[in-house]
Amino acid sequence: MLDLVFDYQHDWRLHVYLFRTAKGKERTSARIRNLIIGHALWILFFMYVIYVAARCRQVPLLLITAVALVSKLPALFGILSHMRYSLFFARSSFRRRPIKQLRLIVTEDGLVDHDSGVESYAPWSAIKSFSFSHDVVAIDLVNSTCALIPKATLSPASPPIEELLKVLREKGIAERQL
Repeated sequence: MLDLVFDYQHDWRLHVYLFRTAKGKERTSARIRNLIIGHALWILFFMYVIYVAARCRQVPLLLITAVALVSKLPALFGILSHMRYSLFFARSSFRRRPIKQLRLIVTEDGLVDHDSGVESYAPWSAIKSFSFSHDVVAIDLVNSTCALIPKATLSPASPPIEELLKVLREKGIAERQL
């Protein structure tokens, strides 16, 4: 009979830590960098068209291109300011969540999660994959939710986190690499 009980705390700092260590910051930065490059290329193109229009004395083309250039500038400055402040606002939204006591029970039929008086059940077929990185087990479900179990906040009465990893591997759950 398999009944493992893991009592742990969920903390907002875990989301920020995983965002930084699991390449979330790099992916977001790459996306923003691509937006900046795209806007910068449009601006350079408009500036070139303005130069050619000025040299050829094409006033209507010059005015239309100048308006297009001016319309691209606020978007570029918006992206730059978004890049600077996005992590700050994300971090403040994580801070609003209090530290919660959670319980994960591993049974023969699946996982049972107790969170603030609510009991959730996930059969083994509903578990898509798991990963273990930076002392955090992330269990991904087929409905795109994720359970994060930090090794550091496990209660002393809980079995070692390696027991959970062993059971997940025995049940044939895919292990993904970060």
